[in-house]
Amino acid sequence: MYPVDIMYTPNNYLYAAVAIIFQIHTTQPKADILVFFTGQDEIKASQENLEETARALGNKIGELMICPIYANLPTNMQAKIFEPTPDRAQKFLLATNISKTLITINGVVYVIDPGFVKQNSYNPCTDAERSAWL
Repeated sequence: MYPVDIMYTPNNYLYAAVAIIFQIHTTQPKADILVFFTGQDEIKASQENLEETARALGNKIGELMICPIYANLPTNMQAKIFEPTPDRAQKFLLATNISKTLITINGVVYVIDPGFVKQNSYNPCTDAERSAWL
């Protein structure tokens, strides 16, 4: 078994996840970071936030390799998560919870899981589907 640290964050978990990513990136030994989000929109927003923050910090931080992974991402982009991380970089994997059971990614040491999941449900009485965050 590996040691697990559980930390609680502020209500805005997207902002908190990005802050924790940079905290790990700047203070811990270099290894890949896997972060779970509820869907594509959250992944894209977090990727933009990471890229903006990295641009603002400039040379103060090491190289980032940001790899989103979600169902609608083109296959060639999905394959990037399996590419080796360059020597001077750190890989950030931004994934939906489906990745928890479908794939194994070597090199991941840090995992950030806000604990939320988006789940679709069907109501036969109204003949409608809805998404709920759990």
